[in-house]
Amino acid sequence: MDNFAHRIKEKTRTGFQRLKKDLSEKSAKLTRKPSANEGSSSTSPSVPPKPNDHQQQQSSIEQHVVQLNLSEAPLPQLPIGPHPSSSSTSDPSISHQSDNSQVLYYQRFASSKAGWSNWAGNQSCDPGQIFYPKTLADIQALVVQAKQAGKKMEKCHTPLLDEEGVWTVTVETGVQVKNLDDFLKAHKPPLALPSNVVLDSHGAATHTRTLPDLVTEVTIVGADGHLNTFTRATNPAEFSAATINLGLLGVIYTYTMRVDLPSPQRLLWLPNLGGPKLKAMVEVNDSTELFYWPFNTPALDAANDKLWIKQWQRTKLPVTVPPEQEAIDTLFQNMATEFCNKLLYEYMATHPSCTPFVNSLLFGAFGAAERVQTVADAIHYQAGIENIKCLDMEMAFKCNADYSNVVKAWNYVIDQMYEYSHRNEFPFNLALEMRFVKSPSMLLSNAALECAVYCMMEILSVKGTQGFEVFAAKIAQYWIQECHARPHWAKMWEFIPGIVPYLRTQAEDRFDQFEAVRAKYDPQGMFLNSTFAGLLGH
Repeated sequence: MDNFAHRIKEKTRTGFQRLKKDLSEKSAKLTRKPSANEGSSSTSPSVPPKPNDHQQQQSSIEQHVVQLNLSEAPLPQLPIGPHPSSSSTSDPSISHQSDNSQVLYYQRFASSKAGWSNWAGNQSCDPGQIFYPKTLADIQALVVQAKQAGKKMEKCHTPLLDEEGVWTVTVETGVQVKNLDDFLKAHKPPLALPSNVVLDSHGAATHTRTLPDLVTEVTIVGADGHLNTFTRATNPAEFSAATINLGLLGVIYTYTMRVDLPSPQRLLWLPNLGGPKLKAMVEVNDSTELFYWPFNTPALDAANDKLWIKQWQRTKLPVTVPPEQEAIDTLFQNMATEFCNKLLYEYMATHPSCTPFVNSLLFGAFGAAERVQTVADAIHYQAGIENIKCLDMEMAFKCNADYSNVVKAWNYVIDQMYEYSHRNEFPFNLALEMRFVKSPSMLLSNAALECAVYCMMEILSVKGTQGFEVFAAKIAQYWIQECHARPHWAKMWEFIPGIVPYLRTQAEDRFDQFEAVRAKYDPQGMFLNSTFAGLLGH
């Protein structure tokens, strides 16, 4: 271990020297002011019209401010209280074609070496063809073509004001969260929430509901090639099904969501913040997250380990982090996470016995600080996490009156982690995380329809970690037994023994309501897949 530690420290020192040099060079480019000869034209594809008097008045309303607090806390005293985008550009294997109706589309024939895989690489398929539609007409033509062939399932930003004077934005399919966020930051109002609504994605807010409840309209190209529009006003039941539709109603074309005007936030690290009770902490904060890095102190003893607590509250303090500093911080975080992944995490996945040392080394890099940021920047406070490919199992369950079930579920993971480590097994090596949200109101939400606070708890391991699914299944079964937990659709869950029958018993009526909507818009099951067929009673 001593030789390994010496090699890692030397590589880390050398790597960070290179990192510092690269950062200095790139930071200079970020902060350099354009010369008088450089043009000032914008490359933005579209700019909202000049706001009218009503919009100007609304923009001048006092902005909400949120205080963001990140802190360390002793682990043992966690208390019980009274939380890959595919690019279609420049690919020589893609040919441009036109059909008889003059609808343009792109296609690429798959080969034994060509296919699709997700970001983490744990999901893949070998499609006969891959299409890159550019317009709504392209999508409709492709769906009709696929239907005729008997196939089945195995960038645009438009800010506008709705009839109540609330900002909304319509997002076409394929738009990345960062691109949308950057666009809205430049043109106001910025979107402080991501657009991946279809899988019931969530943040960490308990004073507002999750992303699906911000949706005002969904448009989907159905199995017949027609564009179907869903709103709460026209048909609440179908709108609820369409908002979290898991791709089962067709090809999603747009989501329209409510957005807020820009809001500053305050970020704090308070190393000694271990005393407030968990429930009280969640109730007083706008958002609360807790993180645990396995074996984050040198000794293999849970009594020495610490938590990382992130919490933010509304405040009227001004922003303290200018855009230039945000850009530099983002650059550094991207480079640092890529560096750590290549040097440490990939090695840890193939040499599991070094897991305690690597995590202890990395956790030591965290410190205390204080800053005020906008809501969008505070929510996405950590850049570069996409550089660390990982395996992730997450479940949701309702917090009981004193949050004792939350503490019990959390501590079970840590107890099992140490039990495995005594056998020199390290299937859990990246992070244990929990967030707290107010339950959504949509049919296929993994939280119940009742208005309550839910804990979203997840375990993550580096891609390639041996034994993760077995360990995760054991954790999931315990959470199901003790907390009646349900899986988050966007994470790994199909490997959990007996999960489909269990979910049917938990929410059979909701699945049946969704199935009635699905059958109406896709009676032949063109978009139905084996993953969800059982859940829907097939």
